[in-house]
Amino acid sequence: MLLTRGVDLPTGDGWLAQLKLDGARGQLRVVDGSIQLRTRRGRRCEAEFPELVRAASGLPDVVLDGEIVVLDRRGSPDFAVLRSRLGASARRAAQAAATIPATFFAFDVLWHRGCDLRPRPLTERREVLESLPLAGAIAAVDFHTGGAAHVMAFARQRRLEGVVVKRADSPYQPGRRSPAWQKFKIMTAEQVWVTAWRPGGPGELDRYWVGRLSDGRLAPTGEVSLGLGRGQTARLRRILQAASLSPARHGLIPVVPVVTMTVESHGSGDWLRDPIITSVDFDPTGQFRA
Repeated sequence: MLLTRGVDLPTGDGWLAQLKLDGARGQLRVVDGSIQLRTRRGRRCEAEFPELVRAASGLPDVVLDGEIVVLDRRGSPDFAVLRSRLGASARRAAQAAATIPATFFAFDVLWHRGCDLRPRPLTERREVLESLPLAGAIAAVDFHTGGAAHVMAFARQRRLEGVVVKRADSPYQPGRRSPAWQKFKIMTAEQVWVTAWRPGGPGELDRYWVGRLSDGRLAPTGEVSLGLGRGQTARLRRILQAASLSPARHGLIPVVPVVTMTVESHGSGDWLRDPIITSVDFDPTGQFRA
C-alpha cells in the first residue's frame, strides 16, 4: 500500500500518526520456518541483512510491512549507510551486521498464522502487531492517535524525514496509492557549493555534485539536478565551463568552487535526500563572468 502526499495535516482520533523513517521499504515473511526479506520491488535481500533474519527466527508465521533502517550514533536514520549495505556481499554484510546493524521497523501486518489481515481495519492489524514477540533488530513503529501535530514537532526537532498519518479504519490495499495513508515530508534548506558537474544530453538535465563547508573544507554532500529554470541553467553552464578543471573522468567535470546553491532536502544524514535547488549565487567571488 502506497502513500499520497498530504496537504493539510489531519487531526482527530480517526487518524494515527507515526514518524516517517528514512530507510528502504521492506516486507518480512516468516512461513513454515522459512524467512524472506524483500524490498518494495520484490527483490530478496535477506543475505544483505543477516541480523534481521536472526531476529525473525522467533516469530510465528507472519508477513510484516515496514522500513529497513540503519541508525547513526545519535539514533537518527542514516540513508547513506543503508544504501552502502544494499547489494553487499555476504562477507561485507556479516561485517556490517556487527558494526552498523540495521533495524526492521514494522508498521503493519498483512498475514498472521494463515489469516489474511489486509481487509481488517488498521487498528485491528496494529493489535496483532503489538502481540508479536518482536525483539532485537525488529521493532514496531509507535503510533499516536490524533497526535499528528506533536509527532510533526518532534520530527522537526530531530530533523527526521517527516510524518505519516493513516486512517484508523483503513484496510490494507496492495499497490494502491490511497488518501487513507498520507505522508508529510519536512524539507530543510542549506547552502552548498558546486564542486563538479556533468552536462546533460538532449532532453536531459545538467547534474551538479555539491559539497558542504565543514571546518574550512568542502565535504561531499551529494548530487542535485532539479529546480532550475532554462535561463538559470544556461547561465550556470557558462560559468561552470569557465571554472572547469581537467581532466574530466567518466564525463564528470571538476570545477573551481565559485557557485553556491541553496537546496532543500529531507532527513538528517550527511548525504542530501531528494534535493531541490531553490536559488543559485552565480560566481559569488566575482572571479568568473558569463
